[in-house]
Amino acid sequence: MSRTAAPAPAKPPAATSRTRALKKRQRRPLTAGRVLTYAALSVGAVVVLFPVYFGFVGSFMGPADINAYPASLWPFNGFRVENFAGALNSIPLGRQYVNSVVMAGLITVGQLVTSLLAAYALVFLKVRGRAFWFALFLCSMMVPSEAIIIPNYLTMSSLGLINTTPALVLPFLAHGFGIFLLRQAFLSFPVELPLEGEH
Repeated sequence: MSRTAAPAPAKPPAATSRTRALKKRQRRPLTAGRVLTYAALSVGAVVVLFPVYFGFVGSFMGPADINAYPASLWPFNGFRVENFAGALNSIPLGRQYVNSVVMAGLITVGQLVTSLLAAYALVFLKVRGRAFWFALFLCSMMVPSEAIIIPNYLTMSSLGLINTTPALVLPFLAHGFGIFLLRQAFLSFPVELPLEGEH
């Protein structure tokens, strides 16, 4: 006579337990603490979003609405879409955006190349005084940018590069932070790795 094993009791699905947990959370009473929390969050949201709203609505205002006292929160004298055309005609925004993209691209590529070469030399090459040079690069990070504005301007002026793109790119082609970051990354590589590539 053969015996058959009794079937294991069915476990409730995970979805059911999750549904019950959600229902328990929804049944929590609305306490005074929660009301105060929601009120504080609402006030914070208004404080954060109001400048965005005022800036957007103000872009459509005319002189009468902008100079009104107290400040007008809506363009009651009509929406002035031509404000955007006037801004584009008075300020070369398109050219400024192109200059920013070109500068950012050239500086990124320049810092990547210089930092990569310097970090590789500090880690894998037998450079005399590597610790000294690395400390010198770290010290360059401690110099505030405000302290080198005038020296950079005088240098670019002596080279005749004022009001040109190279004058905005050349002073930033190398930076100690990139060298420090790549050096720390190279230290995690095995020392034998560059030697294997030579064979």
